[in-house]
Amino acid sequence: MLNAVEPGTVVAIHRRVAKDECFVVLRGKVGVTTHNDDGAIMEDVGVREERGRYGVDVSGGVCLILKKVDSQTRVNNVSITHG
Repeated sequence: MLNAVEPGTVVAIHRRVAKDECFVVLRGKVGVTTHNDDGAIMEDVGVREERGRYGVDVSGGVCLILKKVDSQTRVNNVSITHG
């Protein structure tokens, strides 16, 4: 799925139970924050194509928040089911 949203947009905390998720930045930058079951931050990653970090993988069952940082950002979101 290709996402094109405006700066300040936050995809609320959610969890893909049976799927891994991969976010690939085609243009611009996003922040991806993962949380454990208690809500504590596990990792806070800035994904920016101009710095050479194009994507981030999130394992199934992990809670995450996606934050749009830059205008004109385009993010490809892929959910992967194993089995």
